[in-house]
Amino acid sequence: MQFSDPNANMYGYGGDSGMPYMGVTRQPRRQSRRGGCLRGLLVLILIVVVLAFLGHLALGLSIGNGPTVIPVSTSPTVIIEASLTSSDDANLIHIHGGGPAGQISVQTALLLNLPLGFAMSYQESSDHSVVIMDMDSLGGDGTLNVTVPTGSAVKITSNADPILVENVTGQMDVTTDSSTLVIQNSTLSALSLAQSNSGTIKLLNVTLSGSTNVDNNSGDIVFQGSVENGTNQFTANGGLLAVTLLSGTSTHIDATTNAGNITSTLPGAKVQQSASGSGSELHTQVGTSPLASLTLANNQGNITINEQGGL
Repeated sequence: MQFSDPNANMYGYGGDSGMPYMGVTRQPRRQSRRGGCLRGLLVLILIVVVLAFLGHLALGLSIGNGPTVIPVSTSPTVIIEASLTSSDDANLIHIHGGGPAGQISVQTALLLNLPLGFAMSYQESSDHSVVIMDMDSLGGDGTLNVTVPTGSAVKITSNADPILVENVTGQMDVTTDSSTLVIQNSTLSALSLAQSNSGTIKLLNVTLSGSTNVDNNSGDIVFQGSVENGTNQFTANGGLLAVTLLSGTSTHIDATTNAGNITSTLPGAKVQQSASGSGSELHTQVGTSPLASLTLANNQGNITINEQGGL
C-alpha cells in the first residue's frame, strides 16, 4: 500500500504532494579525518608499547619502573663510558648532585623517552668506592640519569652523547669528542676537561675551588662563575672563549691570542698587541690577595672577559 505525502513540496524542492511517500533519504555522515588520524596514531603507539614489552620479555629483561640504587662508600668515584657514535640529540648523560649519602641512583629512559629502559650495566669495586657504568649497554640511545651524593668524583668519557651536570660538588674529569657539555650550579674542587672536536663547553654559575684545565679544539668555551683558588686554564683553538666573573672573585688574569681579539669590561684592564704582532694580550687582576691564577688562551678565536651581569 502506498501513502501520499502532503508535505512533499512544502520546502520548494519540487515534487508533487500526490506522489507516494518514499521517506527521507539521509546522507551518510562523513567521518572526521582528524579523528581518524588521531585514533590511528594512538593505535600505533599502543602497538609499539606492546611490541617493546614483548621484546623485553623475550630477551629475559625487565622494564625498569624505578631507579636502580647502588650502595656506595663515602665520596665515591663514578665512571661513565659512552663510546658509541650517535647523531640523536635526544640522547643525554644527565648527572644530578646532592643525592642521599651512601648511594647512587640510576634511571634509564629509552622507549618514547619514558623511564622504561633496559637495566643498566655497571661494575663496582669490592669496597663500593668505584662504580663504572657502560652507556653502550643501552644500545647507544636514550637518556641516562645518575644522581650522586655530595663529594662524589665524576669521570665521563663520551664520543657523541651530550652531557648535562647539575648541582655537583666534587671533582670532575670529562673527555668528549664532539658532544655538548653543560655544567651548571656546581662547585668543583678540581675540573679537567678535554674536548677534542667541535662541541660547546658551558660552565654556568660554577665555582672553581681547585685546579682546572678546560681545552676545546674548535668549539666555544663559556664560563660564568667565580675562581676561588688554584691554577686554572682555559684553552681554545678557534671558537669563542667568553668569561664572566661573578662578584667576589679574586684572581690574576693572563689572556693571550695568536690571531684573535681580546675585549674586556674589567676596570683598569688594558688590551695590548702581543709580542708576536698578530694577536692580543691582557694582564690584570680582580679582587684582593690571596689570588687564584686564571690563564686564557685562544689560537684563532676571540676572548671576552666581563664582569658580573651577562655573557
